Amino acid sequence: MCYNNVMKNRKIHKYTLLLCIPLALLMAACGIINPYAPVETVEIQPPTPAPATPTPVPTPTPTPEPTPEPTPEPTPEPTPEPTAYRSEDYPLAAKSLRTHEGGRYAEEAKLNDDPALFKAVVDLTNQAVFVYTADENGEYTTLVREMICSSGIEETNRSPRGTFTMGDDYKRFAFFVRFNCYAQYWSQIRGRIYFHSVPYSERDDRYLMEEEFWKLGEPASHGCIRLLPDDAQWVYLYLCPGTTVVITDELERDEELRARLLPKETPTPDCYMIQGEE
Repeated sequence: MCYNNVMKNRKIHKYTLLLCIPLALLMAACGIINPYAPVETVEIQPPTPAPATPTPVPTPTPTPEPTPEPTPEPTPEPTPEPTAYRSEDYPLAAKSLRTHEGGRYAEEAKLNDDPALFKAVVDLTNQAVFVYTADENGEYTTLVREMICSSGIEETNRSPRGTFTMGDDYKRFAFFVRFNCYAQYWSQIRGRIYFHSVPYSERDDRYLMEEEFWKLGEPASHGCIRLLPDDAQWVYLYLCPGTTVVITDELERDEELRARLLPKETPTPDCYMIQGEE
């Protein structure tokens, strides 16, 4: 009996312990156990303010730089082509013109009657004519005009070489009977050798024989010295009878000279003057 009581008490004690443990845990959770225990002070941190959103700074609109106007490149002036030298001291005169009725080109008044004023040199090497006047020492060194020419064809009709005194036969616009063509401004060198213009198929300066014109600068004649119409007129006006003419093949070839003298275009016809009208 005593044993049973002891066992019974042990069971009661066991169950009491089992019941007290969760009760103690519950009381601890609710803060009931030891209400006088010191309370841990918790420092409450103020809330960290959220970082302020920066006020957007407006991006300045760049002021457009004015586009500079391009400085125009100056247009270079074309380099003038070198041309034959012609002294302004001895100008041309107005040409006499063809008339409808008479069909004649009247002879023109000469502008020089002093045979010593000029000396002409015909350069067969370069197919050029140079006219000089005397310097203070009496030497013919002052150039007054240079001209392109065509001399006689060497194999068949070579121009004579030498020093000549010009004759007195001058014609304004004449006919070659042997060759059935015309030329302006004939000026006699000697015998049947003349200075004259390039040929024409009619006695009318509108009928220039262009094929013959473009032979200037090369031998092409039957012995005469062919010239541009204006140059032939100049010789007709200024180289009077008795003027000295030298025809030579002893000068050196000069391509720069030839390029300067060669014609660039055909001459403009002088057309008509109707008789009785200005």
